[in-house]
Amino acid sequence: MIYDFHGHFIEACDCFELCPCWVDDNPDEGHCTGLVAWDIKDGTIGDVPVGGRNVAAVTSHGPARRDSRSTTVLFVDDGAVDREHQSLEKAFTGELVADRKDPLGVLMTVTGTVLAVQSAPITITTTADGWSIRIGDADCPLVAAHGSALTFDGSTQPLEINHTALHRELQIAGPSTAQQGKELRIAVPALRGGGYIEATARSGMRGDFHYRY
Repeated sequence: MIYDFHGHFIEACDCFELCPCWVDDNPDEGHCTGLVAWDIKDGTIGDVPVGGRNVAAVTSHGPARRDSRSTTVLFVDDGAVDREHQSLEKAFTGELVADRKDPLGVLMTVTGTVLAVQSAPITITTTADGWSIRIGDADCPLVAAHGSALTFDGSTQPLEINHTALHRELQIAGPSTAQQGKELRIAVPALRGGGYIEATARSGMRGDFHYRY
């Protein structure tokens, strides 16, 4: 076993309502900048336990996302000790990929080129009704985002989707819940073509993931 870890993910981007990437379509306005944050609950990479660690990828790409050259800045939470950080960095930058068809190999089709890997405080807060993500210092975060479940026509049940392109690419276990990103602020200058974002009422998704190979 090369890796086996699972937890909860949150995705947010600057597309409107549901991000077209979930159905393998072109992003709104021909460009998409957003993030995926992984809250790892339990598991190992090699012989290194990585439960309790957070990882986030801030990514930008143009239209026709499979043909565009995505660029990513990867963040590993600063609570990770050296062995944890090294293992997570290798996993999320493709160094552990044995085959382009293994789960992390498929993830790299979304991640694209990793421009930088940074250690930073990553705070992920989730409740039944909402979530928030902060990367960096509280006073001047690199990323700040929060949102809540997306519902329609006054329904009390949030919209759920399954079997999408990103379900395979993010190794999502079961349905994911559509979110409305109330706020999305990104200030990551290393990210090409979209390192600064301030947006409200945009797309989001959350659910469970499991990477195993």
